Amino acid sequence: MKRKRFARLIACALLLCLIPGILAFPVSAKYFEDVYPGMLAREFFDAINYVSDNNIMNGTEPTRFSPYENVTRGMFVTILYRYSGSTQRYSSSFSDVPSSQYYYYAVGWANHYGIVNGTTPTTFEPESPLTREQMTVILYRYAKSYEGRTFNASSFASITTHPDYSSVSSYAVESIRWAKTYHLIRLTTDTSYINATSNINRAFVALALANYAKNVTGFPQKDRYSFENKEEDFHSIYVMSSAATNRLESCIDQLYGSDTARAASDKNALRDFIGKEWKGSCLGYVLTTLFDKNGKTDTNKNFGKNSDTMNAVGKPFSNAASIESAINYYQVIQRFAAFRAKIDIYGETNFANGLNALYQNYLSYGPMPFGVVLRDNADHTKTWGHAFLVLKVVKKSNTSYDIYVIDPNNINNYEPICLPLDITSDTQFYDHPLVYLYVFSNSTLNWFDNFDLDGDYNTSHYIPVNYSSPTEASNVEVDITAEEHLENATAATDTSEIATLIVPATEFQLTNASGETLHFDGQTFSGTMEIFSTYYTLNGMSAPCSMILEIPKSDSYEYTGFSEADTSFSIIADGTMGKVSGSGIRTILFDAVKNDLYVDGNEMEFSLCLRTNIPNFEYFYLDGSNSTSFSIGVEGLKVIANGLAGTMEGGYAPETSLIPVTAPLTLTEASAIDFSDAATNGQIRIIADGHTIPNAVLPIASFRSEIIYE
Repeated sequence: MKRKRFARLIACALLLCLIPGILAFPVSAKYFEDVYPGMLAREFFDAINYVSDNNIMNGTEPTRFSPYENVTRGMFVTILYRYSGSTQRYSSSFSDVPSSQYYYYAVGWANHYGIVNGTTPTTFEPESPLTREQMTVILYRYAKSYEGRTFNASSFASITTHPDYSSVSSYAVESIRWAKTYHLIRLTTDTSYINATSNINRAFVALALANYAKNVTGFPQKDRYSFENKEEDFHSIYVMSSAATNRLESCIDQLYGSDTARAASDKNALRDFIGKEWKGSCLGYVLTTLFDKNGKTDTNKNFGKNSDTMNAVGKPFSNAASIESAINYYQVIQRFAAFRAKIDIYGETNFANGLNALYQNYLSYGPMPFGVVLRDNADHTKTWGHAFLVLKVVKKSNTSYDIYVIDPNNINNYEPICLPLDITSDTQFYDHPLVYLYVFSNSTLNWFDNFDLDGDYNTSHYIPVNYSSPTEASNVEVDITAEEHLENATAATDTSEIATLIVPATEFQLTNASGETLHFDGQTFSGTMEIFSTYYTLNGMSAPCSMILEIPKSDSYEYTGFSEADTSFSIIADGTMGKVSGSGIRTILFDAVKNDLYVDGNEMEFSLCLRTNIPNFEYFYLDGSNSTSFSIGVEGLKVIANGLAGTMEGGYAPETSLIPVTAPLTLTEASAIDFSDAATNGQIRIIADGHTIPNAVLPIASFRSEIIYE
């Protein structure tokens, strides 16, 4: 049995079990018709994504951002007020800020904290255009007065090389130097014009705020995952959804164009990656964190079940499978030949150059990924790699640096970790000999735009797109699986009388316990069963689309009349769930009262999942083959199987991790696995014909993933 399909089953089971019976699908994410790739430099484009994704700046109209429109002083203070998240209300004492204006409380708040002082003691001039130097002064005061940050002004970048530096107002010199240091104003070279007294438009304000968030605020707890890059939070193998896989293959084709040989090589690397033993996803962890912060993706919303913050995203294994898919999507790209050509690699003879490059890239662009290859202390023939997110680099000498990082393997109470790196004859890093440095540049990060998982506008392929018919869905070049569609859905109303059915949009017949029927011929429905709502979603470019149907709750459902070549059936109703997919299957019967599945067919290959009532072991899954019909169900704290023969892969999925698995367990005439003692003493019992098999009381840690039915 292939491990890949087994892994998909686990992910799908966890996703499906979290969804109530009735669904309401959110509208697709924002799209501004006056902002598109090529119109603005990529950094502006990503910044506009960031401020709109995070509700810091909205459009001037529903479909327009107006990037070239000048910002007034009242507008900017309002935007900053929104950025702060403050709900405090302070009256404004300025005579030209009436209480009827939208910026009234924002100006009062800013004045209260000393962020703005007004153009005179009694006026603020809220309708006057904001200048570049005024923006930097306001932001600098905000950082110090409101956020309580301290800075060493003597370390700020010099501005005397800029031709118009003398035009900077005296009150703004320090803030302009500060803004240059943290890349809040766009000065591409040391000879660029500052244009301190020029008006500033919405695109530049978006860039300033996005860079402030990334370079000044940094990555506080809300902007970081709550889990670590450790095996207990990920599947035991690399898993990736069909949506992400198809997206990545499509991006490879676009990147290489007519060079089909190189495209094929990278696709083979992708296929070799999926299903292999999981050994870490540190680079994917770092990139999805950084890309959410710089606006390249909207990670928490699009891949974290519409979470408000990165920290609210659930752990990949237990309740946020699409985040694991996204992390692995960016993890595998390092295996591509095109990536290796973009990364700067420094070996033992030129570590000094590598560290200087890292330092210069940090000074020029702010936080960056950073990778190392280390040699094993015990066995010097073995090496291993690790990636970090660099937040700050302090150069102490040409051969000595302090590197402040986010380490995916160590949350460290959400505080940066300082990693000193001194170049010696045997350079050590993390107490291991250093072999290579992998240094990312800004061009490397921009290269990842070729593989943007949620698209230019951060409108994810995981976000539901509803279609009126299977034909319409099949003609749309969007890739989303039904399970991912469900994962991002939100409950709308009482679900007590609603069941959710997910099946391919091909011919089938469904009959419930009341005898009501539902027939689908591939395009239209007929029969006596009511359909409350219908959604069509894609499972991949070559697969038929799926239907998500909301139907009346019933005690049982019989699914038949479909092609035996390959099918999939999932039903969720009032806390129960049954899922079967595979080939050679003729009929699937799910009893929602008894919580069991009956599967009939010939020479079947199948994957199935049931929701259980077993404490801490909520989902049972099984992956295998069987020549004749069989049944499997949940009774109390037991899972009962009849008619199965051969070797099966299976197990229980707790809320946080699987039971540890190591090797096959042979169950002679076993008919049940009893978990009644699992919660109290950590044991399971193997049962045959109602009696416990001798010597079959096992600690949970000994439970195996393969169950052999004889």
